[in-house]
Amino acid sequence: MPTALGGTANARIVRSSGTIGCYLVLAFFTFMLTLQGTIAPFLKTDLNLSYRTVGLHASAIAIGAILVGLLGERAVRRHGRRRVLMLGVFGCMAGAVLLAVAPGPAVSIAGCALIGIGGSFLPTIAVAILADLHGARRSLVINEAAALNYAFAMLAPLLTGFCVWLTLGWRGAVLISAAIGGMVVLACRGIALPEATVQPAQSPTVRLPRAFWLFWCAQTFAIAIEYSILLWASEFLERVIGLDKAAAASGAAAFVLGMFIGRASGNL
Repeated sequence: MPTALGGTANARIVRSSGTIGCYLVLAFFTFMLTLQGTIAPFLKTDLNLSYRTVGLHASAIAIGAILVGLLGERAVRRHGRRRVLMLGVFGCMAGAVLLAVAPGPAVSIAGCALIGIGGSFLPTIAVAILADLHGARRSLVINEAAALNYAFAMLAPLLTGFCVWLTLGWRGAVLISAAIGGMVVLACRGIALPEATVQPAQSPTVRLPRAFWLFWCAQTFAIAIEYSILLWASEFLERVIGLDKAAAASGAAAFVLGMFIGRASGNL
């Protein structure tokens, strides 16, 4: 049985089907975010966009994440973790299809907003499930999941470069990502996931400690740097370093590789 919430930190980690399912949806989420940044130069050229308009695609994903942060708990409480988790994957898939067929920025930005809304449910719910399943060992399991996330994320720039080399274009890579989402749904079919327990109401006068806000600030800046690199690495490698688009897209995998090494070393 997986480690209970009150289990000891020395207990052996048992990766149940629920754990593997959470790993898959988290990896798919990181893959989608990395892919969105990888295709930015192709999107800019194909749709004749300015840098400002290209940046709006990342902003649309961020707005989706903010909406989930503000309202997502209500959806989970009403519909349950499992259903909302699968709807999140379907939201990413629908956003990917919109992005792939977009004739202009209005549709492509809407597709990114769908990816942001659907995708942001995935880490919110999956990390909570991992914490429930593994209790005192949750930090190790969550770090392991993060390492696997970036292992799969490395496939996004490589997939884009490969599709461009095969003349399938960036749209082909995005459509393949939607198909990968379908495989994640099939793999998670029938997996039992624990639902959230109802917590007693907290006093409205309780204040968050200073340590929380210090951690929040550190996370905010770290995520801002991470997403800036994910979004603009391919463009930098093409315009400043001088690589062609396919090589620049593949070269962006170096950052993701570094993230994987850092995450993987956390459990050593």
